[in-house]
Amino acid sequence: SPSQLDIGSFLSVFNGLCKPAGGSVLENAMREASIAYDGMFEARGVGKGTSAGTGMAILWPLRASYTADTETFDDYLFSLRYKTLSAPKWTSFIRAFLNSTTPSSQGVACQNSAESSIVPDRPNQLLLKPGLSGSGSA
Repeated sequence: SPSQLDIGSFLSVFNGLCKPAGGSVLENAMREASIAYDGMFEARGVGKGTSAGTGMAILWPLRASYTADTETFDDYLFSLRYKTLSAPKWTSFIRAFLNSTTPSSQGVACQNSAESSIVPDRPNQLLLKPGLSGSGSA
């Protein structure tokens, strides 16, 4: 089943975990995305239990769900019949992400690398408790 991701929370957490290298394309893109995101709001507030929420969530399907039922996802989320016309680049990005593999560490723009202390025992397992290493870690 599809999942949702809070955009502002994602940008903040990703930036904190990655620590993009100064002046990199990634650092500039993250800054521009954060400015554009913040500029969409007149006012924001959070309630009890929603402190991590920043006001807008987006579709972010779990890779395991996509892999288990690719045909349904492709038909309902990525076909021209059902695609959100106002966000065609987003659906293209999500589809590419769900079909991607882990890249090599060559040319990585993050100063930190997340290395999990957990060994996966099944495909697509979420590896919690990552340890950070690198020149940008605290």
